Amino acid sequence: MLSFEDIIAAEGGLDECISMMNENSDLAHSFTFRILNRILQPKGTEASSELQHEAPAYSAQLLEALKGNNLNDFVDFVSHGSKPHEEITRSAKKRRIAADFAGSFRQPYVGPAADMLFEYLWELNFDFIANPARYYAKLCSIVQSSGTGKSRTILQLKEKNVIVVYINIRHSNEISSESYPLRDDIPADILTTDLGCSEGEYSDRCMAFLTGLFEVLEEWLGALSKMHRSRDGIVKAWSDDMCNLTDQRSRSLFFAEVEKHYALAFSEIKLASMSGSEGVEAPVMPKGTASATPFATSSSDEILGGEDSKASRRKEFGRSIMRAAYQDMLGTAGTVFVEQETKPQMVIAFDGAHPLLVPQTHFLPLHILSLALREVSRAGLSFPVCTIFASTTPEAADFVAPDQIHTSARVFASDNLLFPPYSNFGWDQRAPALEDVKPNEVARFNNIAGFGRPLWSSMVDAGLSQSEILTMAGQKLTNSIQFDEKDRHQALAVIGQRFLLDICLGQYDSSELLHTAVSSHLRVCLSTSEDRTLIETAYPSEPLLSCAAAQLLYADTDSKKNLVADSLSVIKTAVSSQAVARDDNEASTSRLTFLLSKDQAVRMHFRDTPPDSSSALDELLDCKPIPVIVFLECLFGNNKVTPRMKLVFEGWYINFSHWIAARKTISFEESSEVEERKSLIQEWLLRNWTRTCAIQCAPLQSAFDKVIPMYHLQSLENPGTTSFSEHVSFILISDKAKDESSESTLEENWLDKAELPSLGQPYIAIVADLGLEHQQSAFTLKETSAEAVLNIYASGLGSDTYPQLSESVIAPLREILRGPSELDKAYLERRTIFNKQLEYGGSLSDVDTKWEGNQLPIGV
Repeated sequence: MLSFEDIIAAEGGLDECISMMNENSDLAHSFTFRILNRILQPKGTEASSELQHEAPAYSAQLLEALKGNNLNDFVDFVSHGSKPHEEITRSAKKRRIAADFAGSFRQPYVGPAADMLFEYLWELNFDFIANPARYYAKLCSIVQSSGTGKSRTILQLKEKNVIVVYINIRHSNEISSESYPLRDDIPADILTTDLGCSEGEYSDRCMAFLTGLFEVLEEWLGALSKMHRSRDGIVKAWSDDMCNLTDQRSRSLFFAEVEKHYALAFSEIKLASMSGSEGVEAPVMPKGTASATPFATSSSDEILGGEDSKASRRKEFGRSIMRAAYQDMLGTAGTVFVEQETKPQMVIAFDGAHPLLVPQTHFLPLHILSLALREVSRAGLSFPVCTIFASTTPEAADFVAPDQIHTSARVFASDNLLFPPYSNFGWDQRAPALEDVKPNEVARFNNIAGFGRPLWSSMVDAGLSQSEILTMAGQKLTNSIQFDEKDRHQALAVIGQRFLLDICLGQYDSSELLHTAVSSHLRVCLSTSEDRTLIETAYPSEPLLSCAAAQLLYADTDSKKNLVADSLSVIKTAVSSQAVARDDNEASTSRLTFLLSKDQAVRMHFRDTPPDSSSALDELLDCKPIPVIVFLECLFGNNKVTPRMKLVFEGWYINFSHWIAARKTISFEESSEVEERKSLIQEWLLRNWTRTCAIQCAPLQSAFDKVIPMYHLQSLENPGTTSFSEHVSFILISDKAKDESSESTLEENWLDKAELPSLGQPYIAIVADLGLEHQQSAFTLKETSAEAVLNIYASGLGSDTYPQLSESVIAPLREILRGPSELDKAYLERRTIFNKQLEYGGSLSDVDTKWEGNQLPIGV
């Protein structure tokens, strides 16, 4: 067994070990682990993998011991089971997770998002070069929810022969321990910290930072130009050093150089403001800057207007050295930049740009930085160098200051256009192929993690456990360490992700709700309006996130709490205030009713049924199949199902974890052949089974409103030549909120009415008359030679109909079902009457041409 002296000698001696430990590198962590292993082995204890992950946290104590050339205290510390300080351990874990995530960035890039971003930037360059006066600057924004692949896509531009200058400026105190890529502390501190300064001083910082950045880029790219003859070689060498996030040494050296140049530029800018004072000599203006493009050409440039002469001199000098540094960079690295080329050649990306959106007393940092970058854009119009602000926050698209109304009553209006934000990163890039997932293994963690955003697969690649990933997913969904069910944003996220709740557009706070949902609660941005005031958003199908949401909703942390009921009360209020769209009241209410009942069924079933194999331990609870009879008994009571019904549906399972919305009717009209249409619907059902989702039908769907896939898992016990898709069926649900019964619709053949082929398998048809008085449900089994149909009529919404739902859950569901109050209806009617008065001439009808009837009723 190696002694401490042997281990130290193998590393080159005590001085070498101290030097290595000071660098806090992977080698230092490996050395720490070997020392820990040496301490623990004599006691018969093998150093665990957990200890290997925690080794970096012990590095500080080990370094002090080495400096004192005395390991005794360190040995005692470890031998007695002592742990490093909690904060050190947390920091070490964060570094470990970051290192693991770096490995996921080395995985092959999947999907066309990088190609699309490259083409978007190509078009941006082309448009700007063709008409620079039309656009504000060669700036654009990337806006999308967390974990969708923004950072990886930006870095992937290197494969398009683009020099990517990647700068991460995220908050230093973000709650997510898995935040990756790591923050670049030097540029982030310069641009996002100590912002209690004046607007002018922050402007100086921005100009000095960009000056330093361009000067160092000139040096580094110039050096690479001497080493490599081709532009391809230069880009590859740059990318190997600066886009390799696994080894941060080159990036650290680069930004350390930027910091030195920044400090010099900042001091020169300050000195310029003092020129003309006694004993102060003005710094020399860079050559060739006198004819530079004027800086202020639009209202947003007036932000810094009205300065005294000192501030004016300082600002003009800052602009001059910044322009000169940029033009020198373009000119010195001659083989790097090709003039008049429209394909992107360099992209400067500020990732995690949301700290720039924190308002200060007199300015918004993003506005000031964009002003400086605007000047840069016009200092090299014909070179395809552009800047990106990437953020989860939709406000990042508004990097221009709003128009100003000055005390002189002059209104300044900007006539410059902004490029639309880029949001397209794809979905399901790591999802397994349908044929690779067995129907009885759909709940396996690795299968589910592939659906949705690539973040979950990256976490798997990083070696995080199922528990860690679900916990992190829940924290990202709520933007909180612990779920607060009474917080409106958190409740909307946890319920909305699984139950298809949409934010109402046009309400007074809808914009704030949508922006917060995208920036902080994993809602996905689908598109942004041209004026950037409205965004279209959704929670696409993402079963792992649904499992995380369910885990939060049923967390057994405090028996006095009813997280489901409390969350539904928040949703009820949001619906009543029209913050959440009602759609059809019965549609959203029945979605909640059926999935909440399934949640209870799966928890009751697996609480009483231990897993029958080791693979079951790797399954996600809310994706696990449960017998359809168990679901029906939990939903409607266990005295409704007869022995014959149990026999007919023996071996049939359901597994939905969330709802998805169909945009079109379920018809499969693309084929006129019955067998082909049957095959199409079977594959469609199998895909939804594999994804563990149920379907809310389009409004014009005939016969039914919802589909829950079923699968006959028992058929897999006797494998044959049949396809997996031949063992599917469904539960069809028709939900109503009328005052009269719809029970008679069960007499109809729903498949014929919807023009769908029979699958030759038993299925279930449910009519949920939610608007009637609640009473016990009625079950009727109809069997023919072709198929068996279990018809279920469920009247009302109460404990008689749904006995497993508590009154605390049913009460808010009734409120959601009830719809607008009579007062709300009267207001809406009167508002409609008033609005019609504003539509004179809209048609030739009396209501649009005769104003004599425009008086509102007396008393209104």
